[in-house]
Amino acid sequence: MIDEAHIFKNAAQTIDFKGAKFLSLSPASQRGLDAQAKAWFIRGKSQLGDGVLLLTATAITNSPLEIYSMLSLSVGHERVNDMCLGIKGADNFMEVFVQKDNQDDVTIDGVAGRPMYLSGLNNVSILRKSIGEVATIKSAEDVGEQIVVPDREEGILQ
Repeated sequence: MIDEAHIFKNAAQTIDFKGAKFLSLSPASQRGLDAQAKAWFIRGKSQLGDGVLLLTATAITNSPLEIYSMLSLSVGHERVNDMCLGIKGADNFMEVFVQKDNQDDVTIDGVAGRPMYLSGLNNVSILRKSIGEVATIKSAEDVGEQIVVPDREEGILQ
């Protein structure tokens, strides 16, 4: 069991995938790679190839690459690749699921250009299905009166 598993979310790295503005592609951390190795070892000791349970309240915060990383940590790269259209690793995951588009932009020094931007996700139904196969996601309403979510007015922070 890995509590606070989001600490290990940087356990995958792209090599060939080209990033885009607003798309975080942090390099794999040593802590994340260590967790991947330990999870691989535990799954290898199980006849079912399981035995790893991740607990976190903040699974994905910065990039779709974290989705691949967390899924791989929980069930292994091979199963994630199979669940996600038969992809082949982190680079292919990003190519299949990240939507990038060019947009007109002007840099701070006034140079106009059309850089790539993260504009959304592709194949979201497959991504949801893959996450749903391996994750139990709960909201405050799901856990009942144990957690009280205060009412608040929606608005823009000043």
